[in-house]
Amino acid sequence: MRPRIALVGDRSPAVRSHTRIPLILDALREREGLDLDAYWIRTDEVADLGGFDGVWILPGSPYRSEQGAITAARIARERAIPLMGTCAGFQHALLEYSRHVCGLSVSHAENDPDAPNPLIK
Repeated sequence: MRPRIALVGDRSPAVRSHTRIPLILDALREREGLDLDAYWIRTDEVADLGGFDGVWILPGSPYRSEQGAITAARIARERAIPLMGTCAGFQHALLEYSRHVCGLSVSHAENDPDAPNPLIK
């Protein structure tokens, strides 16, 4: 059975990195022998990531749902599912950890420009 990976992000041909992800997956298959079953999940459709062997929160902010990206990071952390976040994906993983583990009331200035405690500007 091939490893399943959740690609969390709002897929768009206008986001350059999104057009390259299939190339990355092909290169992993050809060069490393790593054949993954990759499933795109929109941020406003994140509910349960059960059955996935890894989660990759993709670039491409602002997301349709900031909460969806944070939920994906929380599920991965709580269930010990390997998580990778690139660009905004990493930023939202930091938000999740800051809020739910450190107990900080922080925000992302991109989504809340007038917030008193932006973690990310």
